[in-house]
Amino acid sequence: MSNPIRMCIKCRSRRIQSDLVRLQYVDSKIINFSGSGRSFYVCQICKESPNLADSISKTCKIDKKYRESLKNALKEFLVYG
Repeated sequence: MSNPIRMCIKCRSRRIQSDLVRLQYVDSKIINFSGSGRSFYVCQICKESPNLADSISKTCKIDKKYRESLKNALKEFLVYG
């Protein structure tokens, strides 16, 4: 059986799905995928990238005025999981 290949939203590299982290942006928070709704994948290297919030805002079509709250939500997620 083949492993599904997914793409990191930051570096656009294609990897096996199990090597990526699946996240979701819901109610101005970054959370692990809850099982329903839109989600995106991030590789372990890009997870600590300073420009990750910009890539997420493009992917999730978040207005630029909410980018600062997205950066704070991302920092909170990376610290507390």
